[in-house]
Amino acid sequence: MSIPPIPYIPGSGEDHQLPLQRFLPPLSKGVVQEWLEQNVKKGSWVLDPFGTNPAVALEAARAGYKVLVACQSHLGIHPSIPRGSQAGGSVPIGHCRACFEQKRG
Repeated sequence: MSIPPIPYIPGSGEDHQLPLQRFLPPLSKGVVQEWLEQNVKKGSWVLDPFGTNPAVALEAARAGYKVLVACQSHLGIHPSIPRGSQAGGSVPIGHCRACFEQKRG
């Protein structure tokens, strides 16, 4: 009888440096990318249904996945990924779009 491997991805040990970081759930760099590479075909759409930490969408987009984040708060929109970037960009949905356009100028 063998013991199955532990389903834990430790990440790099570093935390993402984001605005309002102390109010976000902890997430080590590399966890999202490694999980996606093991379970999802590169370039596929990834849905983040809760949008609790913008680092999830940022890491997935930078790893080459298309990301859709459901968020109700304007704080969930992270402008560090410009639209049309290599990572696929960030396109807010619904009423958040107007807020996003105002912030971009």
